[in-house]
Amino acid sequence: MGGAFGVGLIIGPMLGGLLGEISAHTPFIFAAISHSLLFIFSLLCFQETQTTKISTEISALNQDTAPHSATGFIKKSLCFWLIAYFIIQLIGQIPATIWVLFTQVRFAWHTTEVGLSLAFLGVLHIFFQAVLAGKLAQKWGERNTIIISMSIDAFGCLLLAWISHVWVMLPALICFSCGGNGTTCFTRIFIKIC
Repeated sequence: MGGAFGVGLIIGPMLGGLLGEISAHTPFIFAAISHSLLFIFSLLCFQETQTTKISTEISALNQDTAPHSATGFIKKSLCFWLIAYFIIQLIGQIPATIWVLFTQVRFAWHTTEVGLSLAFLGVLHIFFQAVLAGKLAQKWGERNTIIISMSIDAFGCLLLAWISHVWVMLPALICFSCGGNGTTCFTRIFIKIC
């Protein structure tokens, strides 16, 4: 999933940057058309995975779950991880939402440069997900990998806060890509808990 995100992070900003040169509306029109096509594709090609029998079993399990039972404990543990995951995603979206404004104000970049920088981030993200994420989790464990990834991501944010030269973008982007390894570990933890 992380690799697919990285590919999308390459293609999306590149297309958005190039289409943004035509007009400010063109990337959004393209995105709306793409979403519509994906919606139609999903309706035609995807089947519902949850059957009535499974739905009934899940409802029965939820009704029988007492807070002091093993299933109740798992739910509490999952709740903690979901809150932590939400906070990490919230923090991670801050640079993403202001990236265009930041690079335009700080470096006078146009849509093409912004798109290419995000595409480069996508390439780095794929590399870290494909090559390092699993190895780091095996070596350090998921919890430690999450903590280290969050720390590296925070360092990337600090780099952006005081950046004055374009070349510092490279270590910042590397920090953000490495920080994405924490998300992969969260996914592994969710799978184990559920």
